[in-house]
Formats: sequence, structure tokens, C-alpha cells
Amino acid sequence: DLEEFGGTMDLSFWDTKDGELGKNAEVSVNVPIFHDKFGLRLSGKYSADGGWIDQPAAMKEDINGVDVESFRVRALWRPTELLDISGMYVSHSKSAAQVNGEDGDGNFEQLLNRLTQPEIEDDYDLYNVSINYDFGWGSILSTTSYIDAEKMSDDNGNVCCGGSELL
Repeated sequence: DLEEFGGTMDLSFWDTKDGELGKNAEVSVNVPIFHDKFGLRLSGKYSADGGWIDQPAAMKEDINGVDVESFRVRALWRPTELLDISGMYVSHSKSAAQVNGEDGDGNFEQLLNRLTQPEIEDDYDLYNVSINYDFGWGSILSTTSYIDAEKMSDDNGNVCCGGSELL
């Protein structure tokens, strides 16, 4: 919105039976820098899902929690009534235990490396620039994106992917 300052905020908490407290915080702010010409929107999120699966062999509790952190910046420049140029940057990070099931008591046990915990991390930075020109009878849009992503999956002793292959 190139005309009005505004924002939102959301906080929430929840409880998981036999697990940790979950929490989520989201905030966004819209800031018109130059009225009808240039504005920014900033958004952020933090979420922590409480786990409920224990790993007795490693003396760890609630290992299947998930943490997410995300931040986004959007900019819009409207130099004329017919031309919009926008840019966006997103930074996202997610980490979690890679737990493939639990027994009837809510416990997880690996076949090998029983004291380690399988984990997964998913991080990326996304960049985007878009240009839109309105001719009146139609418009043309050019958009270009770049993503820098890194994923890590550490299995540490689970049985993988069918068959008898062990990692």
C-alpha cells in the first residue's frame, strides 16, 4: 500500500499432550516512504512447534519439535501510473528432528547410532524483481528470481528408503 501506514501482529501459544509448549509470533509493517510512489512492507515470523516424541536411549525428550524463522522485505516503486517496479527478499530457516514414527509409548528408537538424533535443516534466501507496464489495452510483466538454498538431512542410523539399505 503506497498510501497508508499499517501493520499486524499475531501471537499464539498451544500445548501438546506429553510435549512442549508451541509458540508462534508474526508481525508485518507497511510503510509508505513517498506517497503514491514508493513503499516498503516488512514481515517476520518465528514459530516453535513443541515436540512430543522422546528418545530414551539418548535421554532426550520431545525431539520432534520444529523451529521456523522467516523474514521478508517487499518494496514497490511506482514512478508513473503505468509502471510498477517491485522487489522482494525472503530469508527462511527451518530445523527439525527427522523422526520417522514412534512406538505406542511415544518413543523413538534408531537401529544404529542410538544416541544420535536424526535432523533436517532447510534454509533459503529468495530474491525477486518484477517490472509491470500497463499499456491500457494490455500489460507486460517481467519477473526474475534467484534462490540460494541449502538443505541438510542427517539420518544417523535409520533404515532408509525400503529394502535393507542402512545409512
